[in-house]
Amino acid sequence: MYDLIIIGAGPAGLFAAKKARQKSSNFILLDTFDKPGGSCFNLLTDSLIYDPAIEDLQTNREFITSLLEDIKLEPNHFLTSTVKQIERSDNHFTVITEFYVVPEP
Repeated sequence: MYDLIIIGAGPAGLFAAKKARQKSSNFILLDTFDKPGGSCFNLLTDSLIYDPAIEDLQTNREFITSLLEDIKLEPNHFLTSTVKQIERSDNHFTVITEFYVVPEP
């Protein structure tokens, strides 16, 4: 069972994972790409992004790499799969993807 299921491993999803890691929450990231980072890391690698936290311009690749270093993402925290359905029952959610059911019954 996870405290947090994050759908999308782009910048927003990775930032949510960073916050979850800081709070010692058990989380999983789901994304259609086979690597975390979304289109910033997988498609638009050399585009520039302004990071107000460090008040500097970085390439998307640098920005995502920095987030991943902060998160220390482990293999059991990332699944490559497209979300097909989300079900709610009582106080928890189940996410059904094309290959997995999270959390597993």
